[in-house]
Amino acid sequence: MSFEQTLNRGYCHRIQKTRRRRRELRAAQDNFGQRPKDNFGQRPKDNFVKQKILILAIATATTTLSCKATDNQSCQDTCSVGQVCDTSLGICVDEPRDGFEGDIPGRSVQLATANGKVFVAMVDPVGRRVVAGELTPESSTLHELGVSSSAQSKVVIRVSNTRVYVAWLATNGAYRFASREFATPNANWAIEEIELPDNTYEGSEEFDFVVGEEVGVYVAFQTRDRRLSLLSRDNATNAFRLEQVDDGSPSSNGIACPDSLRSTEAPAGIGVNPSIALNQAGIAIAYQDADCGDLRLARRAVDGFSVDVVDTGSLDGEPIPGRRGRVGKYASARYEPDSGRLFIAYLDETRARVMLAITNDSGGYDLEVVDRGDTLDSFARQRKDLVGSFITLSFGPRDEPSISHMNTTKTTIRFSQRPSGGGLWFHQTIADEGVVGFSASHVYADQIGLVSAAERLVPAEGGFASELEVIWP
Repeated sequence: MSFEQTLNRGYCHRIQKTRRRRRELRAAQDNFGQRPKDNFGQRPKDNFVKQKILILAIATATTTLSCKATDNQSCQDTCSVGQVCDTSLGICVDEPRDGFEGDIPGRSVQLATANGKVFVAMVDPVGRRVVAGELTPESSTLHELGVSSSAQSKVVIRVSNTRVYVAWLATNGAYRFASREFATPNANWAIEEIELPDNTYEGSEEFDFVVGEEVGVYVAFQTRDRRLSLLSRDNATNAFRLEQVDDGSPSSNGIACPDSLRSTEAPAGIGVNPSIALNQAGIAIAYQDADCGDLRLARRAVDGFSVDVVDTGSLDGEPIPGRRGRVGKYASARYEPDSGRLFIAYLDETRARVMLAITNDSGGYDLEVVDRGDTLDSFARQRKDLVGSFITLSFGPRDEPSISHMNTTKTTIRFSQRPSGGGLWFHQTIADEGVVGFSASHVYADQIGLVSAAERLVPAEGGFASELEVIWP
């Protein structure tokens, strides 16, 4: 709402209150048939004069600020997405969001944290409703924000210094995001649809969303022609623009995808599972080239984006492999707080293990194995589990890299961590009862510690139902 609308709304409320008071006085006087009289039985003229002045003042204010006399008014302009027409004022206002009731679902769950608060977003697969709000160990405050494109839709939740944001793909193929001030109790959610001034786009479920106080809003997504593009809004212009990030051309570090892999009848394309990292140096996007099975990284350059192939999953140990594996799925990219180095956690599908790539001073990447999936059964025999689905990377209180992911063999949540300076990775299972671990996510919340969440599937009529699993310290 603009300043002018806010000013107008305030005036209109005061004028409407005056009108109601005047009607009440008139009704009281008419009902009792007596208004105060002087000693000669005449009604005081000064009251009549005051009423005329009041009416004149109201009429003047109404004309100046466009407050109509009718109780129901239509809005001159069509209200934006997430707004409704306030017919008492004739202006568009943020639509109040319904509170979410019932069992809390866990589909596509993600967590975020700021100022010791834990925020959550997920999809209710029954009604495709996007649900978000705040969690505590004792309770939750959740609201319905909109309808997603499918029951399997992805949602992304992020925080800035003052607001919490939730993004999703709407049924019309456009991205929407909701935001609210988290420091203000009962603050309403404002919803915005990403629109382009001179051309259109069609989004997909392969996307990531970030927002910064200084840099604006970014959405990296795979287009319908299987390329990676970026929607961005500069805070100075407040307008979105669309640019291509990666069309599959040979990378800057000389590693190309063979035409035999790229030119298939049904290419999976570039830009699968994109993950955006932001810092003072700019934007970086990690993602999978699903045609070749490579992990790729795009970083802002002077004339667009510079793209590197980070890992090919080489089966012969060579940077430019004769035999490729499949890596890069579930990429999760973050900048290390102190050093500014970029960390990318991802799945090595060929070997069913979790990997970590770290930028180094020579402009290359150091690769290390995080979790091979080696476990012991009840007889202390070593077993190989399939690990590395739904990866989330973060940094702990001492900048130690921390990764949560799903053990799909046992359907459990796995958590891996090592010291910030390097060393051995330590692993633990943090939820192992029933079918759990889908969309595994975690945050380190101030004054709380490690909080993890995932989707749990529970038996229900006709199959399974989605429930939210949250693990508090």
